[in-house]
Amino acid sequence: MLMNKAAALLYVIGILEELWESTHNDQLQRLLGDIQPGAIDLREGELSTGDPAGWHDWVKAIDQVTENNRISYDEAKQAIVILMSEYNKQGFHLQEIIDHINNQIRKWSH
Repeated sequence: MLMNKAAALLYVIGILEELWESTHNDQLQRLLGDIQPGAIDLREGELSTGDPAGWHDWVKAIDQVTENNRISYDEAKQAIVILMSEYNKQGFHLQEIIDHINNQIRKWSH
């Protein structure tokens, strides 16, 4: 199944929320606050996020993974790792979570 960018973000938010439930990582909670959805424009497949830059950061990450407007689950997972890596460079301490997701991606791929 393929998703638009908004649905792909909602999908990875679900994964990150599950991770937060098990880790209670403050930095992950901060990231989730920035990318939490607000209003969704179903026609355009866009949404607003807690931090307005969050949506643009997500689109930039997706664009590094695929040029398509239809995104697979694997592409969404790759994009969230890219997004988290960027946030990690900006001072969020997410390397542990990034490593965990990368390990999960490897498991899911087999």
